[in-house]
Amino acid sequence: MNNVLPLCILCKEPIPTRTKPEHILLNALGGRKTVSKIICPNCNHLMGIGPDNDLAESTKYIRNMCNMTCGDGDPAPQIRGHRGPSDLNLNLNPGMQIKAASKNALEISFEDDGVTVKIIAFSEQEAERLADAAARKIAKWIGIRNGDDIAKMKAEILENRRSHYEPAPKIVGDIEFGKGEAVRSKAKACLVLLGHAMGNEHALSMKYDKIRSFVLDGKLSGYKPEDFVILDSRPLPEGIPEKYGTHPNLVCVAGKEHGPVCGYFRLYGSIGWQLKLSCEPTGYEGVTCLVSNPFNPISWDVLHNDHSPLSSRWVSKNLFAEEFDFGAVTTKLDEIVRYAGTVSKDLWLLNLVKQGLDEAGCKEGDVITEEQLAHLARFVSVPLVSLMTRKSVPKF
Repeated sequence: MNNVLPLCILCKEPIPTRTKPEHILLNALGGRKTVSKIICPNCNHLMGIGPDNDLAESTKYIRNMCNMTCGDGDPAPQIRGHRGPSDLNLNLNPGMQIKAASKNALEISFEDDGVTVKIIAFSEQEAERLADAAARKIAKWIGIRNGDDIAKMKAEILENRRSHYEPAPKIVGDIEFGKGEAVRSKAKACLVLLGHAMGNEHALSMKYDKIRSFVLDGKLSGYKPEDFVILDSRPLPEGIPEKYGTHPNLVCVAGKEHGPVCGYFRLYGSIGWQLKLSCEPTGYEGVTCLVSNPFNPISWDVLHNDHSPLSSRWVSKNLFAEEFDFGAVTTKLDEIVRYAGTVSKDLWLLNLVKQGLDEAGCKEGDVITEEQLAHLARFVSVPLVSLMTRKSVPKF
């Protein structure tokens, strides 16, 4: 008995028996739905290091800000080396939790009448590490090798430290949804959903060759991108179930009996891309939609026809570039940014209380004593005053 291997809907080559599943909506965007035997490993890899990566990278700030986890549960991306004020390097942990480092964290000046040490640290642990490094450099300079003498030098350096709490600097970053070749990734997602809904044989039709070529190499053979891709700022239809949130991600395909087949990709409920998958009828009629809650990735579904949150008519509506409303997109993004601010403050407060309890010697599950409670109150008061006044506050 001969087993015929399915063909890849992109390159049309046979798909090996053993192949990794393909996400319809990227894992990085909270996608959980995977399919098999639709795209070959080679195309999956090439898309992953190219257009898919561009799409994921272009959304990293919004995913970090809102602490959006990946579809597989991995944390939101960390942003390293963010530009900060003056001489600061900033690493942004998920939820815009700032970890700062000075470009000139340790400076040692050797002079005739002594040694001057300048340390800029942003935690007690970092101060200890830099003081130890300074003591060892000084010891090497003056020829001391005794460990006790080095420890005394470190203690002297730390004894003269002055600690204060600084309000977090303002973070400025670009919210992007389509850098590089990201739109090819969106078109690919629509084709993969089509293959899932109708099967590889349908998706391999020559009527999809133009968009297939665009996905593979970015070329549209004689056509302009705007002939196949239109930005959409329309508000989403009412009635989308609450479990998908107010800013869902959507991937859709829709076709009419005697009309073209359209793909549709919507990010965070804010901005959409309508993609013409085929300019002529292909036999596909109806609508298939993957809808996902980016703030809670376990809430997702692939829905068809009457169950779809977007109708075939809505997805396929003739759109015109001049109708795009930047103001509408900005309004939706402002909602997300405000939410991100709440997420960031909540995470900061949670981490602050955890640090205070740890310093007070209170472990998880312990009953907090009056003494530990007083220590916690002293610990959190300085950062809270700094946060409320936006001033530098000395520690006590």
